Amino acid sequence: MPDDFQIYFMRKRYTEGFLSGTVICIHGLSSSANVFENLLLEEDFPFSRITIELPGHGAQACQDSHVDYTIQSQVKQLTSLINEIDDDVLLVGNSYGGHLAIEVSQSIARLKGLVICGTPPLSKPANFEEAFIPIPALNTFMTEQSSEKAVNEASEATVFNKNLVPQVTRYFKEADPAVRGALVKTLENGDFSNQASIFKFLKVPKFIIIGDHDLSINPDYLKNIAEHAVPPCKIINFEKCGHYPSLDRPTLFVNSLKNIAHKVFTP
Repeated sequence: MPDDFQIYFMRKRYTEGFLSGTVICIHGLSSSANVFENLLLEEDFPFSRITIELPGHGAQACQDSHVDYTIQSQVKQLTSLINEIDDDVLLVGNSYGGHLAIEVSQSIARLKGLVICGTPPLSKPANFEEAFIPIPALNTFMTEQSSEKAVNEASEATVFNKNLVPQVTRYFKEADPAVRGALVKTLENGDFSNQASIFKFLKVPKFIIIGDHDLSINPDYLKNIAEHAVPPCKIINFEKCGHYPSLDRPTLFVNSLKNIAHKVFTP
């Protein structure tokens, strides 16, 4: 298993029998696996759950200039890690984690479904103007060094529930600033796949969660992607929700994943 990744794992067995299938969650840039904590703690969830802490993230993040934060490296390691799991997989990605989930999806041998949230699948060359809504405060998530005020304003722009701002800010500060620099270089160099095409034609059930207060994502773009997906993709709308559905609407998020997991894992 790759050394750069930390994984958090919870498996629950029930008297009526354990259901086969593993839900794997990938968090966003300068975020944390802890955004999925409610999913791990949910007792009434009859499938295995794994959350992955990406390199350079979390309270134990190693800020080492020699760590490879490129998307190519992370895709390679994620593919290896996920394919070691002897189970069917439902892949869930939030924000940058959704982009990574799309990138690895074609290489996951036992993939049964894909869920993205806060993630507009990009075409190549990158169609930022079409996929995103320009929010100046959120440029901080693409900047290595920012002021305390800028980080707080960026965090506030990502959530509907403003009580979550300190939590989002803490995750941002724990992350190695170099991870943001690596993403900027990736985008500048075009070192990513045509995610829109991959997502549209991926031959598993696909789901897009859209927060009605996700200020940075163009919902019409996501709906267009879903309408042209083969097989069809389902849009799931979350009210009173920003860029992090698992934080703003934790119960709804967990219940939605439970329903999706039943659909993709059971005949």
